[in-house]
Amino acid sequence: DTAEKSMRAIWDSFKDSYPLIRKTIAIEFKTEEKERIYSELYNIILNDPSFEVRLAAWNRIRKDFKDRYKLEYETLKGSQLLHALEILEPSSKNDENIALKLLQNKKKEIRFYAAQFLGRSGALSRLFLETDMGDMELVERNLELLKAAVEVHETAFLESIESTTNPASLYIASRILAETGPRELIAKLAGKVFELNEKSPKYLSIYETALKAIKERGTDSAFKLMHSELKSQKNNSENISLIFKNIPERADFIFVDTLIYLLKNPDFKEYKSLHTAFHSLKIYTYIDKLLTIIHAGREKYPHRVRIEALKILGESGSADCLQIILESLPTLPPDEAKAFTEILYKFSGEDFNIKTAELLENVDSKIRAALITALPATGNKDFIKQIKSSMNDSDPDVRIACVWALADFGNYRSLNQTTDMLRDPVDRVREEAARVIGSFGQAEALAKIKSILLDKNEVSPVKESAIKGLARSSSIESINILIDAATADGKLKKHISMGLSEKRDEKGIKKIIEHFKDADPELKDTIADAFKLMGEKAEKPLSELLKQDIASLHPYIVEILEKTGYIEAEIRKLANRDINVRKEAAYFLSLVGSVSAFRGIVLASRDPSREVRVEVVKALEKLETKGGKKILDALENDPDKKVRTYTAWAMERLRAKAL
Repeated sequence: DTAEKSMRAIWDSFKDSYPLIRKTIAIEFKTEEKERIYSELYNIILNDPSFEVRLAAWNRIRKDFKDRYKLEYETLKGSQLLHALEILEPSSKNDENIALKLLQNKKKEIRFYAAQFLGRSGALSRLFLETDMGDMELVERNLELLKAAVEVHETAFLESIESTTNPASLYIASRILAETGPRELIAKLAGKVFELNEKSPKYLSIYETALKAIKERGTDSAFKLMHSELKSQKNNSENISLIFKNIPERADFIFVDTLIYLLKNPDFKEYKSLHTAFHSLKIYTYIDKLLTIIHAGREKYPHRVRIEALKILGESGSADCLQIILESLPTLPPDEAKAFTEILYKFSGEDFNIKTAELLENVDSKIRAALITALPATGNKDFIKQIKSSMNDSDPDVRIACVWALADFGNYRSLNQTTDMLRDPVDRVREEAARVIGSFGQAEALAKIKSILLDKNEVSPVKESAIKGLARSSSIESINILIDAATADGKLKKHISMGLSEKRDEKGIKKIIEHFKDADPELKDTIADAFKLMGEKAEKPLSELLKQDIASLHPYIVEILEKTGYIEAEIRKLANRDINVRKEAAYFLSLVGSVSAFRGIVLASRDPSREVRVEVVKALEKLETKGGKKILDALENDPDKKVRTYTAWAMERLRAKAL
């Protein structure tokens, strides 16, 4: 029926309220009005609310109007764009590119439609699988696109984890699954990653991201795989550290026994990362096991194991075991006890103060000594009164702990009142007292140290300890005492040289040189040995003193430099390839101005660098003065022909102003 009325009814059917009628018309209606029907079909694709009708219209266009069909996706918005995305062709590279571009759209709904198409077309799987760790820029770009897809729930491409061994794909999966996606895939991912053999930095990043995924979102299956990996990697410090850092708290029941086993193993040394692992677990899972180790004694467990068990317990931040921990403090070496006590004090507060005060009055001297040694780490000076009252304790270790604690608290006034300990009947108490008072004592206390050093009846270890203390002292008087001791007792020469070698600031070096001026040959050797021990650290302050041109000190500084071999070392620098090194050496030698220094300077007169020659000229000009005549004569008559030749050439050029 081609009657006008009938044809009008048919065309109106494209807008019929029943989708089946619209679908039928889209499929069956034949007409010579090609432009008109194409327009209706195109309109259905973009605007019809029924997917069934839109699909019928698209199939009709694909069948009869394929060459004419073209959508301008850039101009489409809202539902029209979403409808257009539904009919993208999986086989079309152009359509794939459109979808990839829209996958980065800010609107999640648009990204959802684009991701659905890219999932059907296999494009997401290709982005996931066709990448390489050698091109991290590509890896990151693909990762961002895949994350955009996962954000709108398109995750099917992740199923390829089961069939791939591509490290870059596993890296991408780790990054995604640490945040979102099917949690059951994490165990499959872990199995693949743990089988990788290469352990380069890039591959370690895969390892670490996989562990992070397990920690954040893993299932029990993933936890068990991670646990097996822990046992297999226990001798690999880098991997074990990464595993310990990523143990999930909710997996404590799986890991705790292995962590205890590693703690007890005397061959296992990765204690720092092991502590991290324990602190990721609930304390109730391991507290009883740690207490068993601590109370068992060294007969059953090595001392280091008990130390680590105690530290893990203390670092857990639980105040429930404070008494046990404080009573076990003698287990720790002093330095570790201090750091440990600081942690305890921070979380236990007033309980710590009360329990410590009680323990300082208890009968066990080992506990008292350990506590007193560690208390300065708290910074709480309220303990000083109890420490001072323990200065006369019957146990030598307690007395030693007291004198060190006063120094560590910075209570130097009280320390100056402890000089009676320099006459303690126990040698090791006198040794420690001498070291502490020598280090931090003021004038009156240092005078007592001096009397110890000059006492012929005092044993050598005490004197040596006093020298070590004086070496640390910031008082200039400590230098005078060391020099006096060197004069009085030649047996202490080596130790005093070592003590003086610690006085490396300009003020200290100046004081030592003043003593050098009036020293006898033996004492000069002792002081020269001190400068040799200082090494390069003395060069800068000595140079600064030379620059000050202090006439009374200059010849003695030069003498020291010659005795220690500094001048020869500077001459050797004149052959260095670096211009700045040669220039600095020439300048230093010109400051020295001795015959030996000028031997080096004249040899540098032919240096290829003008900057170096300028320094040489400045130095050589001194030889034309009345004071330089003696040095010039020595150079002109030097036994080394090369020095004589260079001297003659340099002076000739200098006078001709041609250097």
